[in-house]
Amino acid sequence: MASTVLVVTALEDFTADKVIAALNEREVPAVRVDPADIGTALTLAARIGQDSPTWGGRLRTASREVELGEVAAVYYRRPTPYAARYQHLPPQQRDFAAAEARHGLGGILNNLHGATYVNHPAAVTRPTSSLPSSNASPNSGFGFRRPWSPTAPRRPASSPPSTAPSSTRRSAACPGR
Repeated sequence: MASTVLVVTALEDFTADKVIAALNEREVPAVRVDPADIGTALTLAARIGQDSPTWGGRLRTASREVELGEVAAVYYRRPTPYAARYQHLPPQQRDFAAAEARHGLGGILNNLHGATYVNHPAAVTRPTSSLPSSNASPNSGFGFRRPWSPTAPRRPASSPPSTAPSSTRRSAACPGR
């Protein structure tokens, strides 16, 4: 049965240090990984096929290794961006290498069969803007009111003030009007 906790974070993460210490006190195996270390400090040999429809293989760091099937939980915290690993490359090559690493290594780490995720990477990277909720709120039944009139001219939230209708610029310049 899987029992290892994979902690995906940067080397200098005080909170992750505390989590790993607590796991060690409980004798729960933990492996700390920073995906930006891919190369000599982090290697992955993975496979998938007809005989095994889930990812299998080994993840190795300089001090630890774990069989992918042994990962019971993934604590995704604050890994170093992949691009940091490739800073020495020209921009186009750096972007390509970072994207390949993110899709390859990240794709496997983000989809370990049977693993429980704390802060799944898809949720962490999801936008935190209130714009989607502002459109849903009037129909939610919580009594929210649209802050604009249905007859007011619409403008994208990202347009610069100089392109806004003059009535909008006047309102913004005189709050409380």
